[in-house]
Amino acid sequence: MKKLTPTIVLSAICLTVALLLAVVNMVTLPVIEKANEEKLQAEMKKVMPAGVNFTEISLDGLSDEVTRAFSEDGGGYVFQVEVTGYKPGLVIVCGIDRSGKITGAEYISSKETLEAEIGLGSRFIGHTADSITPDIVAGSTARLTTNAYYKAIEIANEIAPEHLEVCVDDPFALLDKIKN
Repeated sequence: MKKLTPTIVLSAICLTVALLLAVVNMVTLPVIEKANEEKLQAEMKKVMPAGVNFTEISLDGLSDEVTRAFSEDGGGYVFQVEVTGYKPGLVIVCGIDRSGKITGAEYISSKETLEAEIGLGSRFIGHTADSITPDIVAGSTARLTTNAYYKAIEIANEIAPEHLEVCVDDPFALLDKIKN
């Protein structure tokens, strides 16, 4: 029995710790999810300042990197894209207006260095994927982070035109598309 006692005690400790972690997770998960949603809403207003009402749209047929997509009542779109910069998990929100121009790009979460993230998304405002030149993305000390921002914007720009064409030509078709 003396040989089993440490095993039983250790198992009881592990089970207790696992249960405590599960309870803490149950309590904190809704709080974390609410905070993340509030941050997303705030960032969407930053990347599309003229945005009034954002409606989440289906991700069917969209790139795997797009984790959420929203249409805005004025005809623009906001895409939440997860890419890899210096480290995986760089989540960027990119806004694109009716004309296909970038209205903003901001990170929501990342494991990148803070210096590489500050103001990086503002370099893309007013451009389309075709008008971004090396001098726009140059200057960041973190080339991988810069490339990740560019990739996120490129993904959003590949998706947006099919929605924007519908929006510009037939606004009622856009509503039908969002409902489906």
